[in-house]
Amino acid sequence: MNDRRAARTRPGLFLWWAVLAGLGGFLVVGLRGPLASAQLVSPVALFWLVVIGAGLCWLPSVVVIIVGWRRGLAELAVLGAALAVESGFGVVHGLTVPGVIYGPNNAVLSSAFLALPMALVVAIPILARQSAVGAALGKHWRSWAVGWTALGAAGCAILLTRPDVLAAPTMGTPIPLVVGACSFVVTMALSIRHLRLYWVGRLRTSLVTSVTLLSLGLSGLVWLGRSPFSLGFWTAHILDIGGVAGAAVALAVGYRSQPSITKLIAPVLTRDPLVALDLGLSPVAHRFVGLLDRKDAVTRDHVIRVGELAIRTGERAGLRGTTLRNLGLAALFHDIGKLEIPEPILTKPGALTDDEMEVIRTHPAIGERLMLGEPELAPAAFFVRSHHERHDGRGYPDGLAGDQIPIEVGIISTCDAFDAMCHTRHYRRGMGQEGALAVLSEHAGSQWNAEAVALVVATIQSDTLTGSALDDVGRAVAAEELACGCADALPDEVRELALAGRGPS
Repeated sequence: MNDRRAARTRPGLFLWWAVLAGLGGFLVVGLRGPLASAQLVSPVALFWLVVIGAGLCWLPSVVVIIVGWRRGLAELAVLGAALAVESGFGVVHGLTVPGVIYGPNNAVLSSAFLALPMALVVAIPILARQSAVGAALGKHWRSWAVGWTALGAAGCAILLTRPDVLAAPTMGTPIPLVVGACSFVVTMALSIRHLRLYWVGRLRTSLVTSVTLLSLGLSGLVWLGRSPFSLGFWTAHILDIGGVAGAAVALAVGYRSQPSITKLIAPVLTRDPLVALDLGLSPVAHRFVGLLDRKDAVTRDHVIRVGELAIRTGERAGLRGTTLRNLGLAALFHDIGKLEIPEPILTKPGALTDDEMEVIRTHPAIGERLMLGEPELAPAAFFVRSHHERHDGRGYPDGLAGDQIPIEVGIISTCDAFDAMCHTRHYRRGMGQEGALAVLSEHAGSQWNAEAVALVVATIQSDTLTGSALDDVGRAVAAEELACGCADALPDEVRELALAGRGPS
């Protein structure tokens, strides 16, 4: 049961652990375990494996740098430079294998020793973009990317012309072990981060990136071995080449399927769950928001802002993975039930009558029904149903109170109320941010969960809101319908889900 639940809530986790435990375990056994004595001594095979593999990885890396330079994409150029440095030293490692072109030399090991650590140094503007150092380096990204690419090429040229200029590290000794372990820890942390992004956005680019980084990190454990040509030695080389090649292939395949290179690499570069959630939304989800935009643009803009504020607040609360995804989905679609509310009521400029209020109060249950009709959105359906519950039990539709209301619902209802009070609606003018914050503080612990209010207020005051990450959700649908002038030009299944509130049979 737990395995099935993990597969639903943390997709890709089994694959990640399979790669770590399976390949990692085989690598360690092949380097220091019972299989370490089994050797396949073939300098020629190693030469061709590494030269061809690393060379094929180096070429697309240069293309990535060029694309980043020409389009003004700083992160893309830096990413390409890191891959180029890694691949360049890999080529040197292959070319200097003793017994093919060169005799015994130091470059064959020193190039392998430098490859991954130098690539991580080159990627500092991406890896530490929120730090002062990363931000400072990012301002000079063109010089950084080109400079390191040139420096890496110069270093490769020096090793090829003077293969004994650097002392060769000895496998199994402390210094290479420490460097390899540090590289492994950094790449592991990045791999886990992208796996969690995959749980949020369900975007395959994030999963491929996670496995790619894991492969690269495992390859750094080659220094555990005592001698070359063991099974673990060969495995490490294959993981290294496969990791870099996986990144290049993911970029190439994704580039063909995405409207822009910026969208393709956004989750990789920004590591932002909002971006991951946006890019991972299905066409049905976009159509829901497009329908809402067409019916009432004010409500559509409201849910977009609530979605961003709720995600940022969820991050502050320590929510991760699928939990954060469901929070974001529920916040983004919390008012989707208003698709079935008659427009005269929804857009009425004055106060509603008691009967009209009863109609409005049906929208959380309607929203739940719509969410349950779409598998992608169903896990967040309960949060949508409950977003008008109150901490003191005086909310609707179920009169939940206190601990009966999950913290995710508390966050959504607080974000919903804050945005509604801040902005002008059909029935009243907005009171602005200061007035809304004052109302939240006054009623924390009664109308809204006090912990949720504190988290939302801290998020608002932290200046982390950009107001743009989810802004394109549903826009393409609305634009297409406006261009063709066909209000009902939607697939039958989507129209039934969104307008009739029925899931597919």
